[in-house]
This record gives sequence, structure tokens and C-alpha cells, in this order.
Amino acid sequence: NTTYTVTVTTNSGCASSTSATVSVNPNLPASVGIAAVPSGAICSGTSVTFTATPTNGGSVPTYQWKKNNINVGTGGTTYTDATLANNDAITCVMTSNASPCLTGSPATSNTLTITISTLCNNIVAYWKFDESNGNAADAVGSNNGTPTDITYSTANGKIHNGAGFNGSSSKIVTSSNISISSNFSFACWVNVASYLNNYPLVMDLGTYGGGSGNSAFIIVGHIGANLGVQFAYYQSGWYQATTNTQMSSGWHFIVGTVSVGGGGSAMILYIDGSSAATGAAPSSVSLNNTMSIGTDYTGVNDKFYDGAIDEIGIWSRVLTPAEVTSLYNSGAGLQYPF
Repeated sequence: NTTYTVTVTTNSGCASSTSATVSVNPNLPASVGIAAVPSGAICSGTSVTFTATPTNGGSVPTYQWKKNNINVGTGGTTYTDATLANNDAITCVMTSNASPCLTGSPATSNTLTITISTLCNNIVAYWKFDESNGNAADAVGSNNGTPTDITYSTANGKIHNGAGFNGSSSKIVTSSNISISSNFSFACWVNVASYLNNYPLVMDLGTYGGGSGNSAFIIVGHIGANLGVQFAYYQSGWYQATTNTQMSSGWHFIVGTVSVGGGGSAMILYIDGSSAATGAAPSSVSLNNTMSIGTDYTGVNDKFYDGAIDEIGIWSRVLTPAEVTSLYNSGAGLQYPF
């Protein structure tokens, strides 16, 4: 506010004055920002809700959402879409009714560009172990696991909660079979408490230790006379990719991939985003059994794992080196839906 005074003086020296105060209202620049939940890369078909936050929108602002510059939605502060494609661009135009001195209306928001993750393609099962108790839920399907002597906690988790295994009786076993008939990949985070001298199994899809049937598994610990990591497959013979180097303490990310037929069959073992070992693979694959986590499928052959496990995933395809690097995420990890 500024006050102005006018004084009038006559020739005889008489004077009179009056004052007036002028109020100058500041401009009200209108703007709008948008955010998405979930944010970041998403799986195809994921429902995403976008929310607009106005600045100087007035009492009754109006909104027009746009996808690739085409009007969508019915107005309002939110817009939800489950049909998003890679590189779709979402914006919102907000028209304000603020007064006086409104500027910049209608205002266009920031642009959110959609990224569809390939990591969701052909994913068969995924266990986050984010429970506090009870069954280990399959975030993708219905392959829930029944726990025995498992401790869920953030101390046992790489991302949120994880599952703690005591090395003597802890296990999680799915109630239904998982079937794989071609290329596949396993992935998991492990934090070993102790390396047991008994081929400790992190995950076993099949009948390892049963003397018959096919099986795919990851071992972390003693492998014969050595300490290391092994990704193996049994089908009328052994196929494996093994490193005989003991991992350092703390969390490590393990991925095993199997490709069959076509340009050749191969197994690859990755540790912390990098290829650690390779091996031959069979010309075909056939798996149809429950998944045992922390032990073999019998749970009585003393192949228990001692430590924490988190973020186990199974894909019915070969994860690419770039996807393995993405999942490792510079050591921070990613959680489904990635």
C-alpha cells in the first residue's frame, strides 16, 4: 500500500491537503503440476493415477487432461489410465477463476512420459517377502508359499521386509506347481549369515535331492570343497554355471538364465549385475514342481540356507544383460512392478 498526499496553497498562503491510499494487488500467476502413482517405469496394463496440484487456481478451477496432446478423462484433479503405452505423454491444462490480477491462465502442466518396463514380460512368479507374518505372497500369480520358521523383517530385507532363514529348519514352499518348458531365468537377493557345508539351497524348482526328476536351483555356500555360487539344472545329467569365489559379506544379487535350442544352449550366472560364470545347457527344458526356498524340495536333506533372502523372481524367458543390470540398479535393487 502506498499513501499519496496533495497540498493546495493559495496566493495568500492558505493551504489545504488531502491524502489517498492506493492498494496495488500483485499478479496471480496460475500454474499446475502433475504427479503419478505409481511413478517410474511400469508394467504394461498397470493402472496409473495422475493428480494435478494447482497454484492460484481460484475457488473452482477446471482441468483438461491430455494424452499425447489429445483430450482424455472427464476433468477433475485426477485422471486414471490402465492402457498406457511406452512414451505416452500425459499433461493437464488448468483454467483458473482466481481474481483479481490473474495471469497465465489457462496453464499447462509439466509432461510425464510413460516408460513401460520389459522386466514384466513373461514373469511367472515374484515373491517380495514384504509380509510381517503368514504366507509369502506371489505378487504376480497364485504361487503363494507356506513358511516354516521364517522371520520377516526389515533387517532381513533388501527392499522393505525380507525373509530370514535359520539354516536348520527354515523354508518356504509353494502350494502349487510352477511349470516351465523353455528358456527361463531366476533372480534373488541374498545376505549370507554363514556358509554351511551342505550345498545350501536358496531356491529349488524341482526335486533336487530326491533322486529323480528335473530340477533348477541356486546354491550359495559350500560346493564340494569350495565356497561359491552355483546355478544348476538337472535333466538326465547335470548342467551348471559355477563360481568358486566366496562373496563378501552383505547383500548380493544373483541371476541365473537358461537358453535352449535356437542359436545354442547356454547357462549364465550373474552376480551383482555382472556375468560371473557360464555353462552348457540342455537342448530342452521341462520343469513342473513346487518352488522350495531355503532348502531342497524334501526339506529334510540338510540343505538348509542360513541368512536372509529377498525379491525372488522367475521368468519364462532369458533376461538380457541390460535387464540384469537394471534389476541390480547399482546395488539398490528394484522391486516388482519395477
